[in-house]
This record gives sequence, structure tokens and C-alpha cells, in this order.
Amino acid sequence: MTSIWSELRRRNVIKVATTYAVVAWILIEISSLLLPTFEAPQWVLKVFILLIGLGFVLALFLSWAYDLTPQGVMRADGVDLRVSRAPKLPGASSTLRSLLFWYSLSDFSRSTIYSSVMKRRN
Repeated sequence: MTSIWSELRRRNVIKVATTYAVVAWILIEISSLLLPTFEAPQWVLKVFILLIGLGFVLALFLSWAYDLTPQGVMRADGVDLRVSRAPKLPGASSTLRSLLFWYSLSDFSRSTIYSSVMKRRN
């Protein structure tokens, strides 16, 4: 089990899965808000979620089979492990954490405002 986990980490499958899941969640949230606004049928959101799920499987497969190196995209078997593997994004995780914090804070304030408005109406 440890060798499988270390191989997944070495090939950046864990990073790809986490990033894809977060971006997919954000896209689903946005589409669930915007599609009813444009009076799109219900099946559009269902197909969108299905395509995101299929894309997740494809992204995991591609992250296992290929690596992003300074020389470009290469098959994972032919990559020298001593070479820097992927470009570093300094501050990406802290930026993501702050965006999630502000989203949760705004969601909390919207629910508080909505409940106070509904109390006034009754």
C-alpha cells in the first residue's frame, strides 16, 4: 500500500485529483446558480456534471501516464526523477485556502441576511 501511495505522489496523481476536484466543485456551484437564471433545462446540469466526472477519470489517467517536465510533456516511464518535475506555483495553496475562506464567509453572510429578511416578512 505504501508503494502505491508513493507512486501516486511521484506521478502527481494526488495533486491532479485534488486540483480537479476543487475546480470541478467550483464549476458545478457556478453552473447550478447560473443555469436556472438562463432557464436552461435540468438535463443540461446533469450532462455537465457527467462530463466533469468523465473528465476526472481522464485527468487521472493522463496524470499517471504523462509528466510535465521543463522539456515539455513526456511519458512517465522516460522521465529522469532527479530533474525538476513540474513548475512550482508559489502561494497557490494559500490563495486557494483564502478563496475558500471568503466563499464560506460570504455563504454564511448570505444565509444570515436571508433568514433576517424572512423573519421581517413574517
